[in-house]
Amino acid sequence: MDAARNKPARRTGRGVLSSIERLPAEFDQEVAWVNAELAERRMTQAEILRQFNERLQGKGMAPISKGAFSRYSVRTAQQRQKILASHKILDSTAAREIDRAVPRSKRREIGNAEVFEAMRAWMIKLLYADEPSALEISSAAVVICSILSEDD
Repeated sequence: MDAARNKPARRTGRGVLSSIERLPAEFDQEVAWVNAELAERRMTQAEILRQFNERLQGKGMAPISKGAFSRYSVRTAQQRQKILASHKILDSTAAREIDRAVPRSKRREIGNAEVFEAMRAWMIKLLYADEPSALEISSAAVVICSILSEDD
């Protein structure tokens, strides 16, 4: 118990794995499908569960309960929201750094706002890429900004 708030203390770590997380690796594609469908929000949770259980049963696995699936979908939705929030922070940080590094006079020289916005969009897209490391992203930003900031 957290004495200051009279509430149970929050768990730390991963806790107990859900029945979906305990599925064997051969079901990774089905779990990925579930995650994609939950993120798209085109089908109801009940329909996703029904189709998921059909896929599992087709491969000889017991169905997932409605409660376990509901807990899993809520937890993954919360994780998605945290990721989206961090992406928004990264977007605004990258845009602010580019705005700070490239003077307005230089933006006019490089073909007005269209080119600058294309470059900014590229930098933000680079932040979402799976391949480059943070160091590579930072290095690319420094190189681009230094080239654009050079006095001719």
